[in-house]
Amino acid sequence: MTRALSSNPGLAFTNSTPIPSGVPLPGQTLTVDGPTKVTGIPFMTIDVPRPDKTEKMVGEWRFTTTRLDRIANQSELDELEKSLAFTAFPEIQFLENTLVVSVASGHRPILNFNLRDILRSAKAYYDGPKYQQEQGDLIIPVSGSWTNSTFAKHDPKIDWAWRNQFFGLGPSLKLAPLKEGSGINWELLKNQKLEIVFFDSFDFFEDDVHDNGMIRCSVKFRVMNEAFFILFRHFVRVDGHELWCRDVRYFHEFTTKRNDQPHIVVVEEVKKLKAIHAIEEVHNTPIDNLLANAETLRKEEFMIEF
Repeated sequence: MTRALSSNPGLAFTNSTPIPSGVPLPGQTLTVDGPTKVTGIPFMTIDVPRPDKTEKMVGEWRFTTTRLDRIANQSELDELEKSLAFTAFPEIQFLENTLVVSVASGHRPILNFNLRDILRSAKAYYDGPKYQQEQGDLIIPVSGSWTNSTFAKHDPKIDWAWRNQFFGLGPSLKLAPLKEGSGINWELLKNQKLEIVFFDSFDFFEDDVHDNGMIRCSVKFRVMNEAFFILFRHFVRVDGHELWCRDVRYFHEFTTKRNDQPHIVVVEEVKKLKAIHAIEEVHNTPIDNLLANAETLRKEEFMIEF
């Protein structure tokens, strides 16, 4: 929440009432000076934040990001509630953080990472049969009195950790089984001599589990002249209990034209680790280091053909 407040200090004014849009103060005229600044109030200038947009072309591939470290406001949450049919949202939501991968010759995205579609996938996962099979992968032990309480029987219509089956696929695209011998080229990715021409990382949502842990959904990527690599991660830490993580990795070599090389390799991996470390140690250890000793619950390999 500290990060959210630093990017939007107005969140800290708990007793303030915002001035309705388009309503001037007595004796004043409200004017708009350009698309990002509201003026006309003599004692203040209000900057309206807009997402930073970055685009990079590598060959025929286009990589586009938008970033704005501002949590969703109430009107945006109301819109999400209507479209998704549930009200239990993560504590911090970044609606304007997006990553889109497309081919310049086409008009549709190949991959599209954004909060709305992630939450939509979480809802579909919760309502589907696979959730019933995998629900036990992440269960917090509670007392008998809680289990028998009325609140425990309430259906939130969404998984408490917002688990999902999100792959970020563009319209009409589907996953196919990965052809043998055409997986991620880790040797290429380890080559530190290759120039990274575009990279970034950002979150889609965060939650502190009522000060009992952390839930974070994020993406990070790097693009080289030879290939691109994307990691979409959904990480859950419940202090004193366990860690759970779903990683989806995407890889494509631009220069490889073999018949057995799919356009994009997709590897999904779900891991779990009992929290045997002290809380302070877990908090100060990089996630990848923690997951190195985790149990792999599932690992599946796919490819995207288009």
